[in-house]
Formats: sequence, structure tokens, C-alpha cells
Amino acid sequence: MLYLARVSKKNVQKDVLAQLPLGQVPEHCEVQLLAQHKAPDWVVLDYPLTVLTPAASPYNIGVLVVVELDERQHIVRVEDAVPLITQLLTAGSTHPQDYPAPSSQQPELSPETYRAELAEIEQWRQTLTRQSQDLRQREAEIEARQEELQQWEIELRRLKSDR
Repeated sequence: MLYLARVSKKNVQKDVLAQLPLGQVPEHCEVQLLAQHKAPDWVVLDYPLTVLTPAASPYNIGVLVVVELDERQHIVRVEDAVPLITQLLTAGSTHPQDYPAPSSQQPELSPETYRAELAEIEQWRQTLTRQSQDLRQREAEIEARQEELQQWEIELRRLKSDR
């Protein structure tokens, strides 16, 4: 079973380390399982699960990884999640087959999920466009007020010098 996970800790607590076999102690770190692949979609876990593994030790804290668990919930592999995330983002292409998954076990987005993602992206784009327009308008207003203040300052100086 595949999970999207985040490396959460490299300094595992001593009571946890005491339970580990000798020789493996310094290599272990924790990963939080955040989402589970349930074909054809990914499901966010309500409560992230924490798993202890040496396989994630090459990754920095906060890095997203793909974790594969076997039937007994033992970690089979841990790999960088960038290829999976890239594949998920590009799977929405009009021709998803043009974007082969880096690993044969990586899923594609369903058409419904893809449409929902596209709608959300379009909504973000429209929101950002509106915010950008508002910002440009505010900048123009500020610039106009600055020019008006400069004109008033010039007029004030002229009036003072006339006295």
C-alpha cells in the first residue's frame, strides 16, 4: 500500500531507540503518513500515522516521501515524492499517457478529481488576477496622492515665500 508521507523527526526519543536492534539506532527517523493511495485516488488520512524507519534517514525533516507498506504494515521502500507529485499534477493533461509515471505503482488522477483540480486552479487564478488589479489600482491612487501632496507642498512654499 502506498502512502504520501513527511519526514518528521530525525532525533528519535530514547525510549523508542531502546526498543530497536543494536546497530540500527542512529539511522532511524520518523515519518508521518499523510495520505493513502486507494485506486484511483489519494485519500488524506484523518489522523496522520507516525512510523519509525531507517529508510527515510537520507531525507531532511519536512521532505515529502512515498512510503510503501506491505500487508503486515512493514516498510518496503521509501522514495522521494517529487516524481509522484509531478506525475499527479501532470496526469490531468488532455493526454495523460504522454506523462508516464516514474514508477509503475504510481497512480493517475481520476477524471473527476482532475476536473475539480482544474476548477480550483481556475478559481485561484481569478482570485489572484483580481488581487493584482486591486493592488495596481491602490498603487495608482497612492501615486496620485503623493503627486497631490507634492503640489500642495510647492504651493505652501510659494505662499510662505510671498509673505
